[in-house]
Amino acid sequence: MDSRVLARLAVLLAVAAACLAVSGAASAATFCVYSPPGCVGTSKPSVSQAVTDAASGAGRDRIVVGAGAVNDSFNDAAGNPVDIVGQGAGVGGTELDLPAGTFGATLAEPTSTVQSMALKQTNLGSNALDLSGTADHVQVTGPTGDTIAVKLETSSTFRNGTITNVGGQAVELLPGSQNVTIADTSLSGYYAIFNEGQLTGRRLRISTTNYGLEEQVGSSDLQDVLITLTEATARGLSVEPGGGSPSVSASHLTIVGTGSASQTAVAVNSGGGFTSTIDLSNSIIRNVGTALQRHGNGTDNADLTVSYSDYDFTKVSSTGPGTLTAAHNLNNVDPQFVNAGAGDYRLSTGSPLIDAGTPGTLSSTDSATDLNGAPRRLDGNGDCVAVVDIGAFEFQPPPRAPIARAQAPARSEIFDPVTFNASRSCDPDVGDTLTYQWSFDDGGTATGRIVRHAFKTKGVHTGTVTVRDQTNRSNTAHATVTVTDTKPTLSALTIKPNRITPERAAAVLGATVGYRLSEPASVRFRVQKPTSGRRVGGRCVKPSSATAGAKRCTRWKTLHHFFDHFGAAGRNSFHFNGRLGGVKLKPGLYRLVAVPTDLSGRRGNKALRTFRIKP
Repeated sequence: MDSRVLARLAVLLAVAAACLAVSGAASAATFCVYSPPGCVGTSKPSVSQAVTDAASGAGRDRIVVGAGAVNDSFNDAAGNPVDIVGQGAGVGGTELDLPAGTFGATLAEPTSTVQSMALKQTNLGSNALDLSGTADHVQVTGPTGDTIAVKLETSSTFRNGTITNVGGQAVELLPGSQNVTIADTSLSGYYAIFNEGQLTGRRLRISTTNYGLEEQVGSSDLQDVLITLTEATARGLSVEPGGGSPSVSASHLTIVGTGSASQTAVAVNSGGGFTSTIDLSNSIIRNVGTALQRHGNGTDNADLTVSYSDYDFTKVSSTGPGTLTAAHNLNNVDPQFVNAGAGDYRLSTGSPLIDAGTPGTLSSTDSATDLNGAPRRLDGNGDCVAVVDIGAFEFQPPPRAPIARAQAPARSEIFDPVTFNASRSCDPDVGDTLTYQWSFDDGGTATGRIVRHAFKTKGVHTGTVTVRDQTNRSNTAHATVTVTDTKPTLSALTIKPNRITPERAAAVLGATVGYRLSEPASVRFRVQKPTSGRRVGGRCVKPSSATAGAKRCTRWKTLHHFFDHFGAAGRNSFHFNGRLGGVKLKPGLYRLVAVPTDLSGRRGNKALRTFRIKP
């Protein structure tokens, strides 16, 4: 075949392949059912027909459903990814009244979604939804009786919705259903949740006539859950083996009964060769006959651990193999709900359960929000330490002023700078920026967390700090210091060397004078020279005719000139050149006299040190 023909054939094949690729990508379609507003796509007579037609093409199809209540359903098979989107689950939204059958609607493809609609099953003996994908903002209602509203398969998610099945199971997980999530959802039923799989539950509102959670196999991880028991024999959490060793980890639960003596909040039982475990923390139990019930059967352990929770210690039963471990709990403390009679179980201002939960930061598996979706770990009591509350709801405090704290040393000297410190001030509100303004009782001011201020008079002095946040909320604190005016002390006066050769032009000689001060002071130095005297009355005085018969002594005569040196508190030194008033001292013995005077004018002690001028 001619090479040019082959080249043309190759081009034609490439173009055909590209067209097929475009055609395959384009097969992802939008179907419009029941005249949804703004929908651009292919019109279909029912959701059921749209799902069936979607299976015939490749790609992920979108099925938009109009508002209104219709008899319709869907049976989405695995391998047929679709998004079924209604106009909302409430009044004026989309409602599918499901047909009778094992399940009225099925979403078997794990990546498929059903959104924003109500699914209603009214046929007795029929279930509502079998879910392997994701349901978001969906309201499911099951028929009255022993049926299942929603069956959750492996990796399924139900969120932002409601599930109601009076007299039956709101949700069921069968053995093998792994990685199932229910979040931000209200559930109501004889069994709100019947779990034999692996469940993660976050921010759930459960109302039950019999069991809030019944677990026989598998595991549940529940956080931020409100369980209300509406019938006389209802249970909140119940774990009892039914072919495996079930376990429940539950944190931040609020379980409230009607006061019936037959109601049980938490029950864990073992038996049949299987153990059972419940770990409960940061939870409230109120108005039930039995708060905690643990019973191990035969040789099988039933273990119950409870911490940082509030329940009635007298309403606890623990028997048989296994252990009940309780630590850091509160004994029937009134939670001070906002309005329990109206079903408002938030904590009110001043509740003893605020900041009473497990100390420390949230772990990577802890929910960052409470049942209302509000931040979970806050400083609720205003002490500038954030600790989680007990119960499903975290107290949400209003904006608050900073807490001002001031510190200063107990004592200081006048003219010495005093350190005032407001570093321990804080703000209970996360993220607030603070400023610090100081005022002192002598009229001085300063700005900053840590400042220094010197007082010129003795007595008790006060520094006041005003701590202000960016919203102009403020608080003040005071710190006092006792300022004294003690005489300065000069010690450790030295002259090295003490045999001094006065400075000459050819060499710098002289000596180093050193001394230590108790506080900053000006030191006056005078030089004295020994001379003869007479001892009179214990004193060595200048000789005279009147003292000619007195005992001889040596007295020190102060020379005319002097010099000053200012020293800081502590060790000081300077160079002495052997001159006084610019004139070299004559060879002989001398004495250096040092007297300090501090900044307030108080004169201190006198210190002496002899030295000799060499020829």
